[in-house]
Amino acid sequence: MSKTHYEILGISREATEKEVKQAFRSLSMKYHPDKVVTSDPAIMEQANTMMQQINEAYEVLGEESSRRQYNMELDGVPQGGGFPPGFPGGGFPGFPGGGFPPGFPQGGFHQGGGGVHFMNGGGDMGNIFEMLFSNNGGPNIFFHGAHAPPPTIQKAVEITLAQAYTGCTVSVDVERWVQQGDLKITETETISLNIPAGIDHNMGLCIRGKGNAYSDAVRGDVKIIIQVVNDTPFQRKGNDLYYKKQLTLKEALCGFNFQFTHLNGKAMAMNNTTTIIFNGAKKNINGLGMTAAGSLIVEFEVVFPTELSTQQREALMNIL
Repeated sequence: MSKTHYEILGISREATEKEVKQAFRSLSMKYHPDKVVTSDPAIMEQANTMMQQINEAYEVLGEESSRRQYNMELDGVPQGGGFPPGFPGGGFPGFPGGGFPPGFPQGGFHQGGGGVHFMNGGGDMGNIFEMLFSNNGGPNIFFHGAHAPPPTIQKAVEITLAQAYTGCTVSVDVERWVQQGDLKITETETISLNIPAGIDHNMGLCIRGKGNAYSDAVRGDVKIIIQVVNDTPFQRKGNDLYYKKQLTLKEALCGFNFQFTHLNGKAMAMNNTTTIIFNGAKKNINGLGMTAAGSLIVEFEVVFPTELSTQQREALMNIL
C-alpha cells in the first residue's frame, strides 16, 4: 500500500501550515539531487524518486483547498462529479451514455461532508464543463504534483588533476527524453561545461534545465559528477598538494639540488647545503596548493643503502 502525502512528509493530518512547510524544507535539504553527492546511480535514483514524492505531497498539502480535497479522498468521499451509490449511470446530454434522468434537479453539484449534494438552479454548469474538459473538447485531467521536475540525469566526467587545478571547459553529451503528447522522444545535446579551478574528486556540478522534459516549462536538471584522474607525481589532500621526493643518505646529510614542474606548468627548484634532512621531513610552500588557501608540501623520504663496504664503514666511523 502506497504512503499518503502525510506519511511521506512525516506529519499528522492535524499538522499546521507551518509544520507542513518545515517538513518539506527539511526533507528537501536531505533528498534534493543537489544535496546528494554519490557516484552510485541506484542511490541517486532513489533520491530523485523521493524528491518527486516530497514535491507532490507538498503541492497538495501546502495549499488549503487542495489539502481539503485530498482529505476527502482519504475519507472515501466521491470526488470530481461522482454520483451517489445507486444513481443511474450516464453522462451529460450530447455525450455518450445519455443525460440526467427525468426529474433530476437542475443545476450543478458540490462536495459536502456527507457525500455529494445538489444545488437546485443555483449552480453554473459552465464551470463544471470547464473543470472536466479543456477548450479543445479533450479531457482536462489534473494530476497532483504535475509540476514536479523530471528525474535528474546523472553523468560522470573525467578530468586530470592538472585540469582540476587550473579549471577547464569540457564538452558533455547529454541524452535525455522529451515528452511529446503520449510519447517520449530521446535526443542528445552537447553542452559546454565550465569546471572551476580547485574542484575535487566526486564533487557534483548541476546544469539547470538541460535534463529530461515534460514540457518547455517543466525541465529537469543534469548532475555532473567529476572524476579526477591523477597521472602526476602530486597527491591532493584537501586544499594541499603533496610532492614526495626521495633523497639518498648522502643528499640528506650533505645537501641536494633538484627541479620539478608544478601543476601550474612552472618549473620549481629546491636546494639545500646546510640542513640535515630527516626521513619524513616536510617543506611547506604557502599559496601553491590546489587552491590559494592550500600549500605545496614537499615530503622527503631518505633512502638508506642496503649495504656498506668495509672501507665505507671505516670512513663513516672516522667522520661521525
